[in-house]
Amino acid sequence: MIAMATSSPLRERHAAPRRTVVAWTAVFAIFFADSASSATPWEPFGLGFGWDKSSIPTYDTAVYGLRLGVFTSNCEMFGLSVAIIGSGKNGDGDAAGVQMAGAVNSAKSARFGLWQLSGLGNEIDGDILGIQLAGVVNEVAHGDMNGAQIAGGANRAGGKMNGLQIAGAFNGGDHDVNGLQIAGLMNIDKAFMSGVQIAGIGNSVDNDANGLQLSALGNMVLGNADGVQIAGGFNIVEGHMNGVQIGLINLAQSLSGVQIGLFNVAGNSALPILHVCF
Repeated sequence: MIAMATSSPLRERHAAPRRTVVAWTAVFAIFFADSASSATPWEPFGLGFGWDKSSIPTYDTAVYGLRLGVFTSNCEMFGLSVAIIGSGKNGDGDAAGVQMAGAVNSAKSARFGLWQLSGLGNEIDGDILGIQLAGVVNEVAHGDMNGAQIAGGANRAGGKMNGLQIAGAFNGGDHDVNGLQIAGLMNIDKAFMSGVQIAGIGNSVDNDANGLQLSALGNMVLGNADGVQIAGGFNIVEGHMNGVQIGLINLAQSLSGVQIGLFNVAGNSALPILHVCF
């Protein structure tokens, strides 16, 4: 007889946990290798009772494992941090893993992957790779946001935003935005936008825009636009519009495309209902 090798479901179920362990081991190795050069002392467990120096271990010692407390704060954190009130900044180091707080989570940077979950807000000073979930506000103060921000109130990325922003009120990016923004009120981008903006009131881009803008009231692009604008009220492009505008009022400095609305203007040309320029 010739024995044939087969892959059983039981073997596959046992292999899946091993693959997970290998993946997490690789993440730990990368993080520890990056941190080793700083010779930062660390502990596998931490307790926090207040601000900075009241933590056990103290603020200048990293925690690579589990951190619990009322308010927790260490120079670096990798693992799970659970705080009744808040989890504080990590000095000049990184945070990675999961931060959970009743009120606020804060970290210096999160280059290796971080989930922040809080009742009120999450804040990162530098770059983040991960997800921020908050009852009120998420903010990446100065670095780039790579991942998702979901908040009941507002989201802001101080650097580039690459990913997803969903907010009950406002989404904003101080630099380029690449991805999807959904807001109950407005999306406001101060630089280039590439992707999709959906808002209950309006969308605004201070520079060029590529993609789709959809709002109940109005869309505005202060540079050139390449894509589609759909609004219940107005669409405005202060530069060249390459695509389609659908709204009651459609305005563009110049047009290569179609305007559909009650009042359509492109440069010195104006037509009601349908305006086509190529």
